Amino acid sequence: MDRNQVLKKCGLDVLGFCPGTALKEEKAYLLDRQAHFGLCKYEGQNIEERLDPSLQYSPVKSVLVFGINTKTRPIQLKKGQGLLAGISRIPDYHILLKEAGNKLCGILELEDQAKVLVDSHPLMERAFAQRAGLGYIGKNTALIHPVYGTYLALGLILTEKIFPYDKEEKGTCGSCNLCIKACPGGALKGGGILDPGACLSYQTQTIETSPGQVGPRLYGCDVCQEICPKNKEVPLTRLEQVVDRGINKEEIQDLSNREFKKRYGHLTGAWRGKKQWMENFKSVEAYWARKSKE
Repeated sequence: MDRNQVLKKCGLDVLGFCPGTALKEEKAYLLDRQAHFGLCKYEGQNIEERLDPSLQYSPVKSVLVFGINTKTRPIQLKKGQGLLAGISRIPDYHILLKEAGNKLCGILELEDQAKVLVDSHPLMERAFAQRAGLGYIGKNTALIHPVYGTYLALGLILTEKIFPYDKEEKGTCGSCNLCIKACPGGALKGGGILDPGACLSYQTQTIETSPGQVGPRLYGCDVCQEICPKNKEVPLTRLEQVVDRGINKEEIQDLSNREFKKRYGHLTGAWRGKKQWMENFKSVEAYWARKSKE
């Protein structure tokens, strides 16, 4: 198998292979986070389901981890605009990765012996990516790839077929703490510990967000990625139809839900719908009101 040819045919940037056995070291991390901060509602609340692939696909022998580069150009906001994080401004990676995963199954002849998973599952994707040699988990809790840094959207294929496995990555961030110091919500606690509720990216996805809490962020937050030295040389995504500007409230407020979906539904950051964006604009407006007084 020529991995580069497989990647090209599937429109992917990375692919790794690892055993389908349950994660072990990560259990203590999840238990500690559950005790101190609780688990993010989007992750799944059953810890064993986060660790054990066989609970998603019982015959699993191997896990294939695949991904696409999501790095976009930084944008300059105009007064009043809301900011979409980079991954929110690209075509919906859930759809792209699902299609790529199905192509990969076809090329590797796995159709009847595999299950493709993209986000709609509880497994710890980044931990399996590390096991599959695609990078290490940084202090920002993201996977850090040697070429694409933290800018990877990941999918998994669970299969009963056995492959030659890649060597697990054992890198570290060393003494660098830039992301911890820069995190605007104070969500990064050091040692790879994250308080999900304090993460501004998480807050922009919850309707309970308090106005003024997340600044100009309309959806998502990139601070820990922007500050990371490992991201300095990451190439831009090959994806097209990337939004390259801020969003004005006026362009969405009078849209019906159907019109909103037609105009923005192809973006990753639109999956929570117009209601979430309009709620977040309360914070955006509060931010610009404060800026005008400075």
